[in-house]
Amino acid sequence: MLPDITQDLKRAWLVFAGAVMVVLIAVWIISDGGEAALQAKAAEGTWGDHKGPVDLRKRVELQRDANQHLRDTIESLKKASGFAIDAKRFGIPATEKQPGLLFRNREIEVRQALRQKAQPQSVQYDENVGFPDETVVPPDSEAPYLMTMLQLTERVVNIVLSSEHAPVETFEIHHFPVVETGPVTRPALLREYPLELRVRGSLHDLMWIQHALSLSEENGAHTYPLILQSWEIVSENTKPKDSINQLDAVFRVAGMQFLTPEERDHDPRAPAGRAPVGGHAPSPAPATSSNNTARP
Repeated sequence: MLPDITQDLKRAWLVFAGAVMVVLIAVWIISDGGEAALQAKAAEGTWGDHKGPVDLRKRVELQRDANQHLRDTIESLKKASGFAIDAKRFGIPATEKQPGLLFRNREIEVRQALRQKAQPQSVQYDENVGFPDETVVPPDSEAPYLMTMLQLTERVVNIVLSSEHAPVETFEIHHFPVVETGPVTRPALLREYPLELRVRGSLHDLMWIQHALSLSEENGAHTYPLILQSWEIVSENTKPKDSINQLDAVFRVAGMQFLTPEERDHDPRAPAGRAPVGGHAPSPAPATSSNNTARP
């Protein structure tokens, strides 16, 4: 007689059916019905929109090219508006043992050349052109500043004596301390070497001088402009019927010398942690002042 296993089979099928139901319920719980796939597809489309027509590598190359173009433009502007020391005539060699005497000898040469140019025009001016008496040799520490001012003074006086109209009547030169200009909390950007020109001449002369001071090219050769900081004209022609003959004018100009990256790195206001490129930032001269403020 065979054993009755009907009940056992029924119980096995019930257990199997229950297990299948549990599995189906678990699959239903963890499944999102394709929602994740739809979200991934949408995200891929959004990424494609942000990607744009140019890949990241190309964008970086374009940015580098733009930065280099900006640097080139800045250097061109510096060259057009700034000046550099004429090392051959007004530079002081590192091996020079008497910079003060070197300046004095160079100043005498410049004075003689200006005197020869002014005599045929009968122009009255102080031949010291803003410098101390030529019998005194200045301290060696002041020589770099004085050499720079001598170069700028020679340029200004040559402009005054080269008027295309009648010669001016008189002129005089005054020097002022060098000023370092830049943001208050950042290294200075440039040094201003200011000087003042007082001249008496016709209106045509004054307008010509103003124009000549701003030129960065003369006779096809590159030169440097002197930046006009202020200009004042005084006239004694107080009545409408008075004729305009000679006018008194005051030109306040400055030579602009841009600091090198090495000089700016040695400034105490340079960002902390940036190592200097090298070299030593020379001091303009003890006789000069420094006012590191932004000019409006």
